[in-house]
Amino acid sequence: MKKHKNILVDIFKAAIYSVANKNDISKKFPKRPKGNILVIGAGKASSSMASALESAWGNDLEGIVLTQYGYKTKTKNIQIIEANHPTPDKNGINGTIKIIKLIKKLKAKDTLVCLFSGGGSSLLTAPVQGVSLKEKVLLTKKLLECGADIYEINFIRKHLSLVKGGGIACMAYPAKVMTFLISDVIGDKIETIASGPTCISKANYSEALRILNDYKIQKPISILKHIRNSASKKQSDNIFNKKNIISIIANPQDALNAAAKKSKEYGFYPIILSDSMGGESTKLASFQASIIKQFFYNRQITKKPIIFLSGGETTVNLIKERDKYGKGGRNSEFILSLAIELNKINNYYAIACDTDGIDGSELNAGAYISKNTLVRARKIGISSEEYLKKHNSFEFFNQLNDLIVTGPTYTNVNDFRAILIY
Repeated sequence: MKKHKNILVDIFKAAIYSVANKNDISKKFPKRPKGNILVIGAGKASSSMASALESAWGNDLEGIVLTQYGYKTKTKNIQIIEANHPTPDKNGINGTIKIIKLIKKLKAKDTLVCLFSGGGSSLLTAPVQGVSLKEKVLLTKKLLECGADIYEINFIRKHLSLVKGGGIACMAYPAKVMTFLISDVIGDKIETIASGPTCISKANYSEALRILNDYKIQKPISILKHIRNSASKKQSDNIFNKKNIISIIANPQDALNAAAKKSKEYGFYPIILSDSMGGESTKLASFQASIIKQFFYNRQITKKPIIFLSGGETTVNLIKERDKYGKGGRNSEFILSLAIELNKINNYYAIACDTDGIDGSELNAGAYISKNTLVRARKIGISSEEYLKKHNSFEFFNQLNDLIVTGPTYTNVNDFRAILIY
């Protein structure tokens, strides 16, 4: 059992390495532009991107990059500021103010280089007038708890920010803007990654209001008032500099391809289901379990063992559960649900982890299950169904010693799932 756990973790690490290795990332940057360059960034992978950029373009680059606490990497002249995620804090606010001041000094002949990845939305923070940091933190918490997906959360964030939804590009005009992204969103939507600070998009306050209404979010009042008032006004198009370029240098599919390659080295037959699987964790677990059962019982592929790989991002709805809930994240909730769904499959092993190394509220990346998981749980007197109901997946796997802990990975291409069947 331990052997399979180590193998699956090794495959997961191969996926991470493919999108975090400084040498590989540095090769994806184009030729350095001439003239004055200012580097800014935000996200869990932004510091490692800054290190890679220095490796590619030289150590004389200057600027400021915001990353999550514990995700700072070594850079020569680019300043790295650590701040909080998933809810913003004063470090993020103050770091963003410093970035804005630098951007406003740019001239037409200058180049602004932006490094954004998942996590950038909470790290790069400049609320609109009339909205406080405390109110924005409260709203973010409500959106996370109600099961809103990353597209919806970032859509709301754009309408409350001076820097998101193209705000940075507008501030930099008429300087050229080059944006490099590591994608953590389904479909690699550039306007959603870090809430699109350099991706100009027309405001749609009516849609923002609809999202809040759909999830029955009635507070903070100042935010609702801002969105309601703005929805009643005609929105003008933002300035778009035709010289600007936006490029994705790593994404979830890259990680899955690397995992598939590593799986073959172990003699497994890899099937990549999708890099864009979302929805509620328990529902996706049920769906993937149906796929596994089809292959397991009907022998559709004779090449075995088969390893099913997938990425994307699920959600966990805590609002509908009025009782006190426990510790856990979307990946450990998915994998616990999967263990219950695969109860009668007698030869499988699986992991589900977040590629940033943090699953939800704790310091684990995810968790591991096998054909023996539920049997072992019953032996020590814990109920998988009860722990799942209480959203207490962290404690469930902690008692079984089946948490996956990687520490900071310095990247983020969303969730990673691997299910091995013999």
